[in-house]
Amino acid sequence: MPILHILAGLAIGALGGLAGALFGVGGGIVMVPAYMKLLHMPFKHAVGTSLAVIIVTSLVATTKNARMGLVDFRVAGIAAVGAVIAALYGTDLMYKMKDATLTRAFGLFLIVIGAKLALEKAAPTPRPSPAAPTETRKP
Repeated sequence: MPILHILAGLAIGALGGLAGALFGVGGGIVMVPAYMKLLHMPFKHAVGTSLAVIIVTSLVATTKNARMGLVDFRVAGIAAVGAVIAALYGTDLMYKMKDATLTRAFGLFLIVIGAKLALEKAAPTPRPSPAAPTETRKP
């Protein structure tokens, strides 16, 4: 593998990891377009490659977020069931579609979501609840 591809891969991974940690995104929004433009990957290969990276970055970021008390595992578990089922069908659907169609649909998806987020009022940040007082034992 040429050194420029290695350096591009490291930069794409760093940007994807940072975006993943900050915003919960990275593969689709950062890595897929970067793989396509910098490494000239076809769309489907860029998606598959970014998903492989997301496995590792998700585990690392989830572990750190869980230690900070930022993960609701009940909600995550329920959502994971739906996500796994949809991912099985989505992967088959992606395989059958043309790269050009997927690339356009992806771009439109990013525009719609980006516009919605940019135009929406930000929700106020909830204040952390005070820690529950610890019980003291009486002798």
